[in-house]
Amino acid sequence: MEPGAISPEFAFALAKQTNTYFPDVPSGKVCIGRDTRQSGSSLETALANGFASAGFEVELVGVLPTPGIAYCVRHSDAQLGVAITASHNPYVFNGLKFFDENGEKLDFESDSQQLSRLAAEAGPMPDATALSIPVSSSSRRKYMKALQDRAERVGQLNLKAVVDCANGATAETAPTVLCELVEDIKFIGTQPDGRNINEGIGSTNLAATQSMVRARNADIGIAFDGDGDRVLFVDDCGVEVTGDQILFLLAKFSKWESRNFGVVGTDMSNEGLAIALKKLDIGFERTEVGDKHVLKALHRKGWQLGGEPSGHVISLGETHSGDGLWIALCVLEILRETGVSIKELLSDIQLFPQAMRQIDLSNREAWDWERLNEEVVNPHREELLDQGRILVRRSGTEPTLRVMVEHPQESTADAVANRLTAAIDSWLRQIELA
Repeated sequence: MEPGAISPEFAFALAKQTNTYFPDVPSGKVCIGRDTRQSGSSLETALANGFASAGFEVELVGVLPTPGIAYCVRHSDAQLGVAITASHNPYVFNGLKFFDENGEKLDFESDSQQLSRLAAEAGPMPDATALSIPVSSSSRRKYMKALQDRAERVGQLNLKAVVDCANGATAETAPTVLCELVEDIKFIGTQPDGRNINEGIGSTNLAATQSMVRARNADIGIAFDGDGDRVLFVDDCGVEVTGDQILFLLAKFSKWESRNFGVVGTDMSNEGLAIALKKLDIGFERTEVGDKHVLKALHRKGWQLGGEPSGHVISLGETHSGDGLWIALCVLEILRETGVSIKELLSDIQLFPQAMRQIDLSNREAWDWERLNEEVVNPHREELLDQGRILVRRSGTEPTLRVMVEHPQESTADAVANRLTAAIDSWLRQIELA
């Protein structure tokens, strides 16, 4: 196994002890799918063996976008689903996302120490559990049919498009769905070899899509991430269309069934989105970073649309989770119905410049978060004079502190971000020396 990936032994032990970690899940049926990274197949086998030994019926759906796996669980008799993926991260990493019978993400009912202990104690898989299950899934076919039915509702588009599948989970599904939809289409990132997922390509590396759009004089570029739950676009000039702008398009042009509608963003959502939605008399609320927080807020507010600047967009009127390919179809439908380019459609939203920085927290001792805000961050907020925003947060996946400064003037955002980052780093050094 590569250094960043979980081991088959850990996956087997975890699946075998499902009732410990998910006590409310009955030992019925489990759907297992994966993205294209090379460690996926061995983890798939290990999970299948572990679940079988725990009394589960196992259905393998093969390489499929993470939202597709969630769909398979929701629209079948499965009680549990597992996506083997590390999303937008490099191939050396891998992970497991669990879904309940409604296709919604499950959280581990354990702490990191418990999982670390399981990893340390996980032994080799017994030979007696050698289980081979073919990928022949009715659930997978249901998901693909749902996508194709949605594509039929869009209708034919007289567009020249570039589609980047990140050498990931959409490498097969996106061409299957989009080839008959768009008149002139060029695919990149559809040759996964287990190691090239997200490598210089996809929604986290838009340069490849932008370059191809310009080279082909295309009308639009569409880029997915490795596991297919994110999508970003590129306009005909090769300019990025962010998740915030996608939310604006869907909010402005979607056919809402209720007058009680609004949009949920996160702390990272651009203030330009909030201003543009206010002009349309559409409500807007921010929540913590993370799609689970967005979904929770949507349920609480009774709204249908939410997402993040990264392109993880949830439209409950369409699907129950963030599905990059499904959202792409929604945007393409807007283009067909309006007959206007995506660049023109976005003329009513002006995004504020955002300066992003990060500070390494490796090997740094615990420190007082409230004191850092009071002594360092808040004085810089006052410097903006209510014309911008500052967000300082810990990364959920890396030992870093992320700093974002947003301001109508790019030079101001950059200058404040530089000063704030230096001030935080200096403050942390003083704490270490104290």
